Amino acid sequence: MEYISDIDNEFYVSEGNAAKYGSNYTNLTVWKKAHQLVVEIYKVSGRFPAEEKYGLISQLRRAAVSIPTNLAEGYGRTTSLDFKRFVMIAIGSANEVEYLLLLCRDIGYIDSNCYNEMYNKITEIIKMLYAVKKAIEVKLSK
Repeated sequence: MEYISDIDNEFYVSEGNAAKYGSNYTNLTVWKKAHQLVVEIYKVSGRFPAEEKYGLISQLRRAAVSIPTNLAEGYGRTTSLDFKRFVMIAIGSANEVEYLLLLCRDIGYIDSNCYNEMYNKITEIIKMLYAVKKAIEVKLSK
C-alpha cells in the first residue's frame, strides 16, 4: 500500500518495543486525518434532530472519537503488539463510522454530497490503518 513508506517514516517498530521518531502520536498522518474527521462529524451531527442526541449522534461521535483515541493510546504502549492491538480496535471503529454515515445518508440526516466527502475520508483512514497494521507486522516478522 502507498501508506507503508509514509508510516515507516513516522515510526519505527522494533520487536521488543515501539521506538518512535518524532515526539508523539500527533505526528502520525493517519491520526491527523482521523482527528479532522472527528471535528467534521461533530459539526455535521450537531444538525441532526434533537431526538437523536442519545442515539445516532452519540453512537456516531463515540465511534469517530475512538479512532484517534485508540491510535493515541496504542502509540503510548511499550510493545509493538500492544500498538497493533489498538490499531485493530481503531479499524473496527472506522468501519462502524463508515456504516453509520451510510445510515445517516439513507435516513436523510446528511445529503449525498456530505456523505460522499465523509465516505472518501473514512475509507482513506481505513486504508491507512490497515497499512499501519501491515507495517507493524512486517517489522515484527524481521
